[in-house]
Amino acid sequence: MKRLFIRFYLGVTAAIILSLLVAGILLDQRYQKSLAQEYLANTRALHDHVAKELSGSDEEEWPQILARIQKKYDYYIETIELDSLPLANRQQLESNGNSIIVETGFIEDEVFVYYRLPATQQVISYTDKDISYEEYNWIVLWYLIALMLAIAAAVYALARPIARHVFNLAKVSKQFGEGDFKSRADENAPYPLDHLAKAFNRMSQEITQLIKEQEVMTGAVSHELRTPMANLRFALDMTRNIDNVKALREHIEEMDQDIESMEKLIDELLTYARMKRSADFETAEPAELEPELSKAVRQIEKLRDDINITVKPSLKVSHPIFKRDFQRALLNILRNAQKYANSKIEIVIEQSPDNLTIHIDDDGPGIPLEQREDIFIPFKRLDQSRSKESGGYGLGLAIVERIVAKHKGKVTIDTSPLGGARFSFIFPI
Repeated sequence: MKRLFIRFYLGVTAAIILSLLVAGILLDQRYQKSLAQEYLANTRALHDHVAKELSGSDEEEWPQILARIQKKYDYYIETIELDSLPLANRQQLESNGNSIIVETGFIEDEVFVYYRLPATQQVISYTDKDISYEEYNWIVLWYLIALMLAIAAAVYALARPIARHVFNLAKVSKQFGEGDFKSRADENAPYPLDHLAKAFNRMSQEITQLIKEQEVMTGAVSHELRTPMANLRFALDMTRNIDNVKALREHIEEMDQDIESMEKLIDELLTYARMKRSADFETAEPAELEPELSKAVRQIEKLRDDINITVKPSLKVSHPIFKRDFQRALLNILRNAQKYANSKIEIVIEQSPDNLTIHIDDDGPGIPLEQREDIFIPFKRLDQSRSKESGGYGLGLAIVERIVAKHKGKVTIDTSPLGGARFSFIFPI
């Protein structure tokens, strides 16, 4: 905190001093010109009076006359020789009858106004009397001290929350490195640290999700692969004792089904892994959604003709999609809805200025709240069954989530107006 404060303080102070110096340099000429015009206007009438007084008297009397006059005015008045002035001022006196010298300083300014006395080699000088007080320098000093203290207070007020949030981020990152992904950074930080804190928290959530997926997949893949592998090994051992050709063929057919089951599982795993990075190498194409939805409905209707599937309302909406993956996500969700629906599935399209949403509703039993958080984890089945006939491999909804994420969207679960489950695809526009 101390080092950050010192850096900020020195930086701000240097910037203020530099800006004042630059402003002083840029404005000094204009200020001198304005000051010269002001003094020229103020002394013109006084000089007419002085010249009139001096013109009717001898030159030996001029000092007494000038001493008497200057007591009434705020100027020192004296006569000097024309040749004592710089050449530039003499030329100005010859052409204009007057000349001005302005010397600006940090605290005080000095202005000398000269008028030529006609028919003489004498010049009358007017200099503003010094009416400043001795304590003026102390006032300026205390003002500068107060300014520096105000800057220090402002810098401290700005640096303190930044330092606090940076230390918090460092603490959270250390906890992440130690494997504690439950810790969270404070997102109520000043800009742009709030974005960094949100990125930290998103990273923590994603890592937690990945760890949970890895734990589930490690056990599930092992179980799903070992079952057909054990069946194949047992079947191979059995073939050694089968002499009947027909029984042997039936046995080989059962082995072929186990191999097909393994191939299907591997295909699902490869699809799930591909979705993580495939968006970086593919380009979404604009497409009307209603034909895509109708295509998926026609394909899924063949499985159960007792379920009525409708798309309402009918909207002609176009959106960039990855067609093959989009169809796969629709089919996975529709198969899931068809499996649990009693008699009806509805697809609803909604559009807002910010989002395009596709709701898939069914009138089945719905999904309990406690299962909604983990439903997209690979190998998590709704019915927790290990039977592939009833529950599949548990990768369908996990693939759906990755496909929707590939479209920069998200999938949510809620209670359907029909009484069952509502899956919603939400795509940003």
